[in-house]
Amino acid sequence: MTSEKLFEQASALIQRNDALRNSEEAWNIVRALQILVEANKLESEITPLKIKIIIGMASCNYLMGNFLHAYNCAVIAKEKIDEYIEFAFDDSFTRKMLGEEECDKMIEAVKRNISIGAGSRLMENYVLSYISTNNIRKAFPPKDDAPFTRDELYHLIHSIERIKNAIVSQAYSRGVHQVAKHIESTFNSYKYPLYYIWQKYKFGRDEEVWVEGENMLPYHMFIAKIKENTDELISKLCSDNPFALLNNGSVITQLLQIILGDLQSRLQGGRI
Repeated sequence: MTSEKLFEQASALIQRNDALRNSEEAWNIVRALQILVEANKLESEITPLKIKIIIGMASCNYLMGNFLHAYNCAVIAKEKIDEYIEFAFDDSFTRKMLGEEECDKMIEAVKRNISIGAGSRLMENYVLSYISTNNIRKAFPPKDDAPFTRDELYHLIHSIERIKNAIVSQAYSRGVHQVAKHIESTFNSYKYPLYYIWQKYKFGRDEEVWVEGENMLPYHMFIAKIKENTDELISKLCSDNPFALLNNGSVITQLLQIILGDLQSRLQGGRI
């Protein structure tokens, strides 16, 4: 499909769904942004169409609550307008026709929502390929979506790792090596299903959560019986909770119950 056809498809989605009245409309805006990203890749030269594509990306990001990226798209579009006007062979397109006023309105709208400073300018290639659904996911969870966010899972994995390391280090310093090994094994057993969820729910790259150099054999042994082991961990949270005495133990426990419960439900229903 050509960049022009993709732009028309995305524009139609934006026009029909920009009210964001429900989850379907919200996720159609996400789809529109995905289409515009592909259209921009196909439109390699600076053309009026490329400028319109980037302005469309600004609109989608704004609707999705990605204000910083909406701002950056609008700024990039203004720069493309400058370049087009300077090097164009004809003057058939004015700045107004190319959408400069629309860019200015977007920039002002963003400034009413967030503070724009010197660090607000991001790399162009990153901005024009960036798609984040974190903000819109909170307001409009997609059908069958996880009842927790990527950030919650990410921080939970790293919190468990930090707590484990601190307690294990103390145990080793006191010479109780067997206790240290038991604690390490217990905490790792709660990390393994979270690693599994990170992979299966396609939240990101393995190296974002996996500890470098960590032995993968116990993990693979755990997921070989993932359903049974998940059931056991959920049961232990009620009867033998290793997080109960920690300062933030109740928060960790509640989030684990939500995350492991969702995994358990999907395993039982054959949805993963």
